[in-house]
Amino acid sequence: MDCAVSHTVCDLLTLRAESDPEALAYVDGDHEWSWSMAHSVVREAAAGLIAAGAEPSKTVGLLLTNRVEHILGDLAALHIGACTTSAYTTASDDQLRHISDDSDIGTLILDSIGLERFRATLTSMKSLRVIVLTDDVTEAPEIECLVITWSRLLELGRSSAEEVAVQVDPDAPAVLIYTSGTTGPSKGVPLTHRQLVAAVKSASQHFSLPANPRFLSYLPLAHIAERVCSLYLPLHLGGTTAFCGDMNDLLPALQRTKPTMFFGVPRVWEKIRSSLTAKLSEVGEEQKRAVDTAMTNARAVALARLNNESIDLDMESRAREADQGLFAMIRSGLGLDQCAHAVTGGAPVSPDVEEFFLSLGIPLHQVYGLSETCGATVSHRPGRIRIGTVGEPLPGVEIRIDDDGEILIRSPFNTSGYRGLSNENLFTDDGYLRTGDVGKLDDNGFLSVTDRKKELIITAGGKNIGPNSIEARLATSPLIAQALVYGDNQRYLVALLTLDSEATRRWLTSRGVPTSNDLSHDPLVTTEVERVVEEANQAVSRVEHIKKWVVLGSEWTVDRGELTPTMKLKRRTIHSNYRDEIETMYDRN
Repeated sequence: MDCAVSHTVCDLLTLRAESDPEALAYVDGDHEWSWSMAHSVVREAAAGLIAAGAEPSKTVGLLLTNRVEHILGDLAALHIGACTTSAYTTASDDQLRHISDDSDIGTLILDSIGLERFRATLTSMKSLRVIVLTDDVTEAPEIECLVITWSRLLELGRSSAEEVAVQVDPDAPAVLIYTSGTTGPSKGVPLTHRQLVAAVKSASQHFSLPANPRFLSYLPLAHIAERVCSLYLPLHLGGTTAFCGDMNDLLPALQRTKPTMFFGVPRVWEKIRSSLTAKLSEVGEEQKRAVDTAMTNARAVALARLNNESIDLDMESRAREADQGLFAMIRSGLGLDQCAHAVTGGAPVSPDVEEFFLSLGIPLHQVYGLSETCGATVSHRPGRIRIGTVGEPLPGVEIRIDDDGEILIRSPFNTSGYRGLSNENLFTDDGYLRTGDVGKLDDNGFLSVTDRKKELIITAGGKNIGPNSIEARLATSPLIAQALVYGDNQRYLVALLTLDSEATRRWLTSRGVPTSNDLSHDPLVTTEVERVVEEANQAVSRVEHIKKWVVLGSEWTVDRGELTPTMKLKRRTIHSNYRDEIETMYDRN
């Protein structure tokens, strides 16, 4: 089967099994699967699903961490003509029930932890008929539907007389991606086989990925970016996917996998920087000065190259020496020494973070896209990074800026609309998708995303202000973990800030100051935060100045509903949770 005529995700798997049968497809712990093995398991699981009573007309749900059964179960569902959807393992009962009802889940694949956590919710899922447990359990749960283990499902498939005849419509939905729900209930985004195949072909062409790339699957597969990197791109390119089911094991997993392409939301890159900075702070003063000098030289040389500026030859020589010595050792220690494409997206990334990794020889390629566009539609290309932008359109993508500044996208991989909802305002008359983001294109075709339309602050004076860029400036300090700017219908802007407790404790210790449990009220921390706010204010217009701010006692979390699973701020929830703190920053007298 020629890749050029592969129109479904199932076609991609068949192509891999036929062309590279013994090549390594998946690594999960001590277990490995070649493409031929993966293809056989998928077909067995598909036959098992049919024998167990799974209905192709119903959605197959997956409630799992990053593990091989998540991918194989997804592919098996596609082979019986079903659509799949992955739910976040951190979802609330109401969120899972909403996804189940909206997507019409008939079969659910999950582990015993998910079974125990959501047992009560499972009994209320209206269309659920089959549960597949990835663990072998000794006691079957008391749920009024068929419960079968993954191993038993494969046995059932092997002994079944049913032949899995893959006749999948390329224009049928392959996956339902549920939006983050930052401004209301999450919406189901159906993406077809044809759209997904077109998207990965475009992305691989844009990035010029090498043969047999390695990927690390660690972010939730309910997110389109992780699905592209863990499932669809490896199928298209024949790469190997390794799995990390616990974010706390990310660094060891990186060191084991040595990924060729690695995607991380900005908070992941910030955490890596913080961890690395902590290790570098433990060396002696002389070594510390040498590291600081090397970083300064490398940053200056790297930025000059990006901007096509002249470079001091002596500084360039010292930067090259550091890159081949110290920075090569750091890249190897991080497991990123073979990473040709370090990618970030999902939220604005601080220019300071971009420059930090650029200095280390790990240029971050920003990507911009939506669930509604099968993920990335705009990205930096190797050698064409412009800090402050998200790059250039991928092949087949057209970008236009509307009169009100909204980014409009037309591409072969745009969704046709939300499941079960009116889509009259989703597209322009000529077929461009309304992204809800505000941005601008420069003369060279680089896109900058400045804010979300729905997040724009309109002050009492009638000024429209985008909070994202201000928040990104505030978060350039290693001490500040998160920032939220507020000021809708107010006379001035205020900010809620949270601290990175580990970085703050290290910062205080390096200054000989004992740390306490209440870092938010430490005088030295308060003075440093004030300096950071003032520095941010100097970079923006007066109407965008932060007049007052509060440092909170803890970071915002997914569990409290303040962040989406992809670490975006849920502004309404934060506003509600910290209404008193906001009120104190406004003079009501």
